[in-house]
Parts: sequence; C-alpha cells; structure tokens
Amino acid sequence: MVALPVTLPPAPPPWRRRFRAVAAGFAAAFPYLAAALFATALTLVTMRHEMWRDEIQAWLLARDSASLPALFLNLRYEGHPGLWHLLLWPLAHLTWNPAAMQGLHIALATASAFLVLRFAPFPRIIRLSLVFGYLFFYEWGVIARNYAVSVLILFAFCALFPQRRRLFPVLALLLAVLCHANVHSVILVIALGGYLALEHVTANWGRLRTPEAHSRRFLAGSLILAIGITTAILQLKPPADANFANGWNSHWNTQDAKRCTETVINGWLPLPENSPYYWNSNQIRNQLPAFSGKRTIWQEARVRVAVGILAFALLFFLSRPLFMLPFLAGTVGLELFFYIKYPGSLRHHGFLFLWFVVLLWLSACGPRRLLPWRIPEAVLNGWHRFRFWLLLPLLALQVWGAWIAARQDWNVPFSNGPAAAARIRREVEGDRLQVLAGESSPEISTVVGYARLPRVYYLDRESPGSFIVWDNARTQNRPRLTQRLRTILQQDPRDALLLTSGPLNPKRMDGLDLTILETFKTPSVSGENYYLYRLRNPYAPATLPPAP
Repeated sequence: MVALPVTLPPAPPPWRRRFRAVAAGFAAAFPYLAAALFATALTLVTMRHEMWRDEIQAWLLARDSASLPALFLNLRYEGHPGLWHLLLWPLAHLTWNPAAMQGLHIALATASAFLVLRFAPFPRIIRLSLVFGYLFFYEWGVIARNYAVSVLILFAFCALFPQRRRLFPVLALLLAVLCHANVHSVILVIALGGYLALEHVTANWGRLRTPEAHSRRFLAGSLILAIGITTAILQLKPPADANFANGWNSHWNTQDAKRCTETVINGWLPLPENSPYYWNSNQIRNQLPAFSGKRTIWQEARVRVAVGILAFALLFFLSRPLFMLPFLAGTVGLELFFYIKYPGSLRHHGFLFLWFVVLLWLSACGPRRLLPWRIPEAVLNGWHRFRFWLLLPLLALQVWGAWIAARQDWNVPFSNGPAAAARIRREVEGDRLQVLAGESSPEISTVVGYARLPRVYYLDRESPGSFIVWDNARTQNRPRLTQRLRTILQQDPRDALLLTSGPLNPKRMDGLDLTILETFKTPSVSGENYYLYRLRNPYAPATLPPAP
C-alpha cells in the first residue's frame, strides 16, 4: 500500500495573522470601549443639564421622607410605583445635592448600554447606534427619571433569556422588580408573562398533565411574577382625593384615536426640532399633515405612517412568528393606556420602540416556528440574516436626534431652577429673610431642590412644603394673592422673598412694597421662567429681635 503525500495548506502571511489578532482583540474590547465612550459623553452632557420639576420631585420625595414607610406613604399621589425613589432614598439622606441623583442615573444608563453592547445579538454598528440614539442616550440617559431603571432591567432580562429554563425564577424576579419602575413597565411585564406562559405550554404540549410540564421553577416563577404585578397595581391605585390624571376616557373618540397614532411616530422616529424649545417636539410628526375632522381615520397621513411602522416591525418576526403575539399585546396595551388614561409625552411613547428592541433581542434565541403560509427556506434565512441592516436609517435618525438635543441642552438652560436657587441662597445668606413664598408650586419645586431648602410656603396650598402633593387641596379656590401674603407677613416680622413663575404687577399688590430682584427667562422647559421679588414686611417692628 503506497502512502500518498499530504499537502498542507500554505500558512497565512504574517500581516494577515497580525490583522486577525488585532480584529479579535478589537471584538473583545468593543463593548468596554464603547461603554466607556457612552459614559464619557453622557457625563459631559449631564453636567450641563439643569434638572426640571419632574426630576427634582423624585429627589424631594426621597429627601424629605424620614423613613421608608413615610416614603411609600408620600408616593401615593405620584401615579408611579416606588422603585426609583427607593434607590434615591439612601442617597438623599447622605447629601442634599441633587447631582447625586444624576450620578446614579448615569451609572444605570451606562449599565444598560453595556448590556446591549456586550450581549445583544445585533451587528456592532446597530448596537452602537442604538445606545447613542435619542431615546437611550438623551431621554432615558441625560434626564434623570425612573425610565432608565426599566431599560436596565429589561436588558438584563434579555441577557439572561437564553438560560430561562434553568433561571426562570430569577427572570420572574427581574420582571417582578420591573413592575415597580413605572406603569408602562407593568403593561410590558404582563405581555412578557403571557409570552412565557405561551412558550411553556407550546413546549410541553401533549404532556401538560405530567409533573415535568409543571416544574417547580415554573410554578415558583409564576408566583413571584403574580406578586410583583399585584403589588405594583396596588401602589398605582390613587387616593380618592388625587387630582392628577385620575380620569378614564372610556368613550370612543375619533380625534383621540388619531392622536394615539402620533405616539407610534414619536416612539420610533424621535427627531426634535433644532431650536431652544426642542424637548417633546418632533420634526417628523410636524412635517406630516395635521389631523382633519373631515377625513376618516384611514385617510390621515399620520395614521398611515403609524400603521406602516407597525407593519414594518412585524416583518422582523417572520422567522420567529410566535413573538408577533407579545409584540402586538404590548403595543396594544401601551396604546390603550395612552388613550384611556394618560396620553403621555415622547419619553413615554419611546416604550413602543423599546418593546420592539426587547422582542427583537429575545427572538434571536426563541423557538423557531413555521408560518401558516409557505415561504422558501432560503428567502426566510436571508431575511433573518440581513433584516438588521434595515434598521440603520431609522437608528441614524435617532442618533441625529440625540445630537440635536445634546447640543441644545449644552447651549440653552433646560430649566432656570439652578440659577434662581443660587440667587435665593445668596439673598438668604446675606440678609434676615425667613419666608420664601412660592406661587404655582409644581414649577417652584425645582428651585426648592436646588436651593437645598427644607421647605417653602406654597401660596396655592397655603401651607409649607417641598415636594408636590397632587391632591385636591392644591387646586381649591383661595383668597386673593395679596390677602394670603398679608396673612403670612403678619405671622413673621421679617421681609420675604417671593418667587413666582409669572410676572406680578406692583400696582395691583394692594399697597405691598414689592421690588423685583431678578428674572430668569427662556428655558427649554415651559413654565420654568422665574421672577424673584423682595417683599418688605409692613408689619415688622422697628427693631427686629436678634437672630437665634
């Protein structure tokens, strides 16, 4: 028997080996380098971002709740569960500086970006564009609200999803915690829980009565998930005297239904106007013709665009059609909430796109099911492989939107709260001023947080406070402003600072000596213009008692 010579393939040239080594090193370091770049850019923009009333409200609630039971008692009017406030509570008792909240928020947003960059089954350019898009970088990154917590937990769920059979109780615990982030997360958790149950049933079809089909992990996870949903819903139930978004729109209204389609455009195509008043604006939506009462709902351009976006999204699940069901369930659930309860703003509408990203991630490791109609296997495989690249134009638009928002936030004050607070601190430290009276408490609360004051006297409630209590007492009819001011001045012998969100006419102040100190105008957020006055106390004695 003659042995044939073995011919080995030629060794690759040295430059090719070095190139492959460099490429492998870059691939391994990419998530860490990109996450570091994200954290750096986010920190720089956040340092120039002046927080507004909704951001400061959470900080004041955590700061001025002496205990955890008191915190949850104060949260009953908020319309949100308490996870974000629970994270803030220890920070707010370590420092009065609300910048600590921004530091925590940067950490949460960076962790979310790292999970996407490290574990998401998307091409690198898609992952990079996703985390630097308007929603993830600016709306849920720069602005410190409870939505970054939702993003982080959802992406952690996605990263662990391939091990769901072994880690089902852990995934259920993540979803139970997610329920306590905000009401939008509760809706998505219900849809995810329904998908997990559907997947369990389809995987065990034919042997549902066997003990293996109902493992302890699945039963324990289901119980944990049910507890999380139930406790979150109990926290969301407002008191009887709540005065914010406490109504329900249970009647069909065509105009309201049309406006719901704007939420899809805002969530998928967020491109703010390139102006100082960019926040919550959308160039794409504004370029489409406004709704007309003479047309049917299907003749509206915005409705057609919204339906087209949803149809485009469904195409991404052709090779995993089982995920079409949770996608539609979560989308419909969010739209119903926007219609019957609270229409929301762009930050809320972004959950529609977040839900698509989550399910697109999950579908990469989900069970493959054939469609009821026949599609050639080669076509289906090709579509599954190259579908991500169709997202590039959409993500490029979102990155451009993030650049517009970051640039405007860098150049224009988002809120005048810090500037007004700095002036108030100087006035209080330099003179014997005790009373800080605020008219229109939601706007004034921003200044309270930045001025590090324990409380101010809110004229619209006729009581001292710091955070806003959204109850009926805030909107009750009150005596004239001058009468309320005289009552306060009679109780305290010192002069007062009066901070309002609108100008006052000294000629209509019923003889009170009012002097304008400074005005703070043209922020990006509406309503946070401030007018600071010094009010001389006509009831002050000639000689004030010495300071304690």
